[in-house]
Amino acid sequence: ARTHVRGYSSVPFRSRRRETALTRPLPLTPFANAIQRGLTSAATSSFRSVAAVVRRRTFSIGKPQSGLIASLPRMSNVPTILNVGCGAIRIPGSIGVDFDPATTADVIHDLDVFPWPFAEASFDRIVCSHVLEHLKTPWKAMQELIRIARPGALVEIATPHYSSPDSWGDITHYMHYSLKTLEPYYRRKTGVAPFELVSRRLTFGHGLPSLIARATAAVCGLSFYEKYVCLVFRAGNMEFVLRRTG
Repeated sequence: ARTHVRGYSSVPFRSRRRETALTRPLPLTPFANAIQRGLTSAATSSFRSVAAVVRRRTFSIGKPQSGLIASLPRMSNVPTILNVGCGAIRIPGSIGVDFDPATTADVIHDLDVFPWPFAEASFDRIVCSHVLEHLKTPWKAMQELIRIARPGALVEIATPHYSSPDSWGDITHYMHYSLKTLEPYYRRKTGVAPFELVSRRLTFGHGLPSLIARATAAVCGLSFYEKYVCLVFRAGNMEFVLRRTG
């Protein structure tokens, strides 16, 4: 007979027990148990190996080198990083320089006073993010970057594009930059340029105007965008990566 208890199955307990016994997996033989343990161990080992590779690749691509440098002991072959105008947040493992004593800088120095207090060919990587636009003589700062960068060093420069409201909205900005501003430092008709261009890119905001700007730059090229479109559909920042020649 079927039972009708609210909240429980209407199948009698004996029938449910018989169905459970029929659907329960059969016990494995010792040989099958060994195979199962071996497969589980192999799968776990493979997963850990793949995860380790993914972590390493993600670290090398998605995180700055400073994280790696900060985690290593100080050795002669560890790259030396200079964080120019570091402000309140200095790149881990780097030497920070700033004019403001209230920042996290290791060296307090007015970047409009030359030369900077570093020896020639001192750094393997120099990060100069949103600094040049605050300097009265940025061409002298570029000469300092050339002087203190070792051959093969990477110099990363970021600044607002002149079409960005951020370029004009800060009263401490002395100069406004285009994609062509830094060209003389990596592209010359005669002689050897002090840098070679590794990459350059524009950043854009959100919304339809920025989407149109991004699409135009992608389809027609950065030079076309800057010459004909940027004052209507505006950019955000410019980011350059330069490699020291010589």
